[in-house]
Amino acid sequence: MSFSVVSMLSACGFPAGAPVESQVLAGANAENPDFAVVEVSGETITQISKWPATGWRGHYRWLQAGGAGRSNLIRPGDRIDLVIWDNQDNSLLTSPNEKSTSMKGIIVSSAGAIFVPYVGEVVINGLTADQARAEVQGEVERIAPSAQVQLQARAGESNSASLVRGVAKPGVIELPSRNFSILGLIANGGGIKAGLRNPVVRLIRDGKSYEIRAEDLMADPRRNIVIRGGDKVIVEEDKRYFVAAGATGDRIIYFDRE
Repeated sequence: MSFSVVSMLSACGFPAGAPVESQVLAGANAENPDFAVVEVSGETITQISKWPATGWRGHYRWLQAGGAGRSNLIRPGDRIDLVIWDNQDNSLLTSPNEKSTSMKGIIVSSAGAIFVPYVGEVVINGLTADQARAEVQGEVERIAPSAQVQLQARAGESNSASLVRGVAKPGVIELPSRNFSILGLIANGGGIKAGLRNPVVRLIRDGKSYEIRAEDLMADPRRNIVIRGGDKVIVEEDKRYFVAAGATGDRIIYFDRE
């Protein structure tokens, strides 16, 4: 059951056409009321102060901006392209009459490793592409001392973010670095879609939702947070409004500021 606190106004009245006290409170006397009327007084104020907070909390919740390195780190689910060059005759790593072999689309396992034939599992989780190449190079040299390794990493879900809606080009965006900001992500998606009234940017991360008005996000560099892999961003209209009741009828007024 929800509760409403009503302060009685005796010195002034509503304009004609506006709801009067009896109409506002009529629901409290229904057979199965969905609210109760409690008079605010010295005796009831302590009880009222203990009621749980419900509904709109009065402001949006947003994260603090932070930075990281410019290179992305390899995560499980990323795809690795390997090219191994070896000029040895009868090399284990290349085909006859070939000096190189290509292995494309190797998926980094949940353990953060890739499988390289004749070498085995090589753990590259948490490394940059250059560091991963050096790691694979070191393992390959054990069986082919003259071999050279080329490595390219392509982002999987752990190194990409989703623009769900509210931009010109929604979709999954590969994060080019660990310093890729939310404004960079939105710009990559073609910017906020024209025609949205008072757009709000919503970030879904680790099962939690954070919101900020687009105008506030763009006005304060401290709010331009770094995007993480797996983040989902939605841009939509601010749905908050209130109804202004007057003699000429009710009017919906949408929020345009905090």
